[in-house]
Amino acid sequence: MSWPRICSALRTSSGMTGMIALVFGVLCIVEGKRIGFGQTSNMGPGYFPFAIGCIACLLGLLSFVDARKETKPASIPFTFPIVLVIVGFGLFALLLPTTGLFPAGAVLALLSIFAVAGRIRVVDLLYIVGILALAALIFVEGIGLRIPLYRSPF
Repeated sequence: MSWPRICSALRTSSGMTGMIALVFGVLCIVEGKRIGFGQTSNMGPGYFPFAIGCIACLLGLLSFVDARKETKPASIPFTFPIVLVIVGFGLFALLLPTTGLFPAGAVLALLSIFAVAGRIRVVDLLYIVGILALAALIFVEGIGLRIPLYRSPF
């Protein structure tokens, strides 16, 4: 693929998606290797991020190759829901070490639900409780990650 075709592919939505997936994948691979992924029979903590990074890179390449067929340039809407989800992930990253999984996950879930639906219902709160309980079972009990479920910030 020639340089002008690469540049034109980057201007499409599939091209942008592919590049974002590639960057995310490379970051996951680098972080997984930094942590140490062990062996196939004895997986270390970096094995999962490494595997996710490889899959993201593959999907990014496929999306980028598919972008050659598109001719319409992408329009990137800068809307309030997108900003809410990004802020939710940022708050999750900041709150997880200081308050624990339950408060950080609740903030992320509340902001994401509000971004999509525009309101929070009682059933949404029940879903959040279920998701957080499942996350605690999988990550803390199942995998054995040392993530505090709740920590008082005071």
